Amino acid sequence: MAEHVDALGRWGAALYAVCPERVGILRADARTALRAWADHLSAGSEDAEAGDAARGRAERAVRRFREAAADLG
Repeated sequence: MAEHVDALGRWGAALYAVCPERVGILRADARTALRAWADHLSAGSEDAEAGDAARGRAERAVRRFREAAADLG
């Protein structure tokens, strides 16, 4: 997961260059949410509720990003 989060970070500048600003902002939101979830997982936290919340935020952020990107094509 961390590898894909880093890839989103690398692609950020290119996305801003070719896509509407909204897509770039949603990409940043998705990356932040995925990073928070990855950090939670790597910490080995036993707080299932916090993990579920982090996962839910990440899934929603990625969904919004994908929907905005799909609207372009």
